[in-house]
Amino acid sequence: MTALSLGLKKMRPQLGAVLVVLQALMLLALNGPARASDPVKGEVKVFKDNGYARLEFRFDEAVPATVRLNFPIIVVTFKKPVAVAVERLNENAPGYISAARIDPDGTAIRIALTKKMKVHSIPAAERLYVDLLPEPWAGVMPGLPQEVIEELSNRAREAERKLHRQRLVAKERKPPTIRVKVASQPTFIRY
Repeated sequence: MTALSLGLKKMRPQLGAVLVVLQALMLLALNGPARASDPVKGEVKVFKDNGYARLEFRFDEAVPATVRLNFPIIVVTFKKPVAVAVERLNENAPGYISAARIDPDGTAIRIALTKKMKVHSIPAAERLYVDLLPEPWAGVMPGLPQEVIEELSNRAREAERKLHRQRLVAKERKPPTIRVKVASQPTFIRY
């Protein structure tokens, strides 16, 4: 037997223990806490009102998004992967959407339109509103629902109150007192 094979025979019990530890670490890594690549969960609802359709995306956290129209496709691109069921959008808005799908990596949703339309989008915290307007639409673009405006203003007021409280607490904290001895000489003073 060679020295290498003798060394491996002696280390066999330790190698088994090392393999068990490595397997346990791999299982923890796979089933561990959420990673940055985990998609943000969300949902989409369709509302048809006043001659246009509105897609309301709601997510568990704020996700920056951009909306592009390249007729007949709308592409909604997200900065983070998202998990949204979009397969039934065409059933909920049959006169507007013919098909919808999410990219495999979850960073974009592609929506096929049934006819030429204008697209208007409004991000609002954890929500994104995408309005599908008829092409001859004239006038003011639809705005946020009143309850969303009220919720956002309440959040802003609460954040302002917290900031004000933090500033008051910071002002109330006095710097610690330090004892200093002073020595005075004819040409200088030493602290």
